[in-house]
Amino acid sequence: MANKQDSPRIGGKAKQNWMLYSMVVPGALFFLFFKYIPLLGTVIAFQDYNIYKGIPGSPWVGLKHYVTIFSYYDIYGVIINTFRIGLELILFSFPVPIILALLMNEINSTFVKRSVQSILYLPYFFSWVLIANLVFKFLSVNGPINGILELLGQEKVFLLNRANSFDPIIIISEIWKNSGWGTIVYLAAMAGISPELYESASIDGANRPQKIWHITLPLIVPVIVTLLLLRLGQFLDIGFDFIYQFQNPVNMDISDIVETYNYRAGIVEGKYSLSTALGTCKALVGMVMILAFNRIATKHTEAGGLW
Repeated sequence: MANKQDSPRIGGKAKQNWMLYSMVVPGALFFLFFKYIPLLGTVIAFQDYNIYKGIPGSPWVGLKHYVTIFSYYDIYGVIINTFRIGLELILFSFPVPIILALLMNEINSTFVKRSVQSILYLPYFFSWVLIANLVFKFLSVNGPINGILELLGQEKVFLLNRANSFDPIIIISEIWKNSGWGTIVYLAAMAGISPELYESASIDGANRPQKIWHITLPLIVPVIVTLLLLRLGQFLDIGFDFIYQFQNPVNMDISDIVETYNYRAGIVEGKYSLSTALGTCKALVGMVMILAFNRIATKHTEAGGLW
């Protein structure tokens, strides 16, 4: 009887709030067509996939490609590079939006605050092709860096031809491009903090750093934990277009990651099954990491995890 009584209510709510439900449709369709339906194609990791025969006509080979992956000597270097770069990006780029949001939140002038936000957001809308070209111009032999070195009487240095310069270049480029956009969620969380807390702290004699440390930071910890967990789930998704733009023969040994390796194996060499097997391994590692860190966050932090 309860189900019969509830069903009209559910249907009535759906009709009453149909505009709100319709806003979910584009996002649901995106995940359906670009995330869930493509998962069916992962079966080719267990086949010797032939593009002309398709999935039904390709022979099944079980775990052959997974064994092949770890029999390649160079794959271990690719995995190490992916973990190294992913860890560096989290350690160095993840805290920057938090720091920027805290600093912008202390700006009292609305005009100055909006101007700073616009300047910081702008690089996010540039493609990695454009960002890489700007970096190349900046660091080229005739660029401003070498111009300054020449004025100081130093020899010109082409940093892009030095393998040990690769990591600092991509970390700084990532921070420049995405940090401004990353402040949006933190600023929104700070906007929800009651001004009465800051007023009470001022009455108690707290200065600005103390207000940030004892009020702002503790109240945005749940947001920080949530975004960190989501970032850890994408730990190995560094981005093909990001790294590929900065690769060259000099830094290939330390810049080759899973995405660029998959591009060469799958698209260039036509090893579709092998690249799919490697992609599923990467996805499984990401899933394990987000489950593990979500459990740690749930047990050891007051903010809890994602679920």
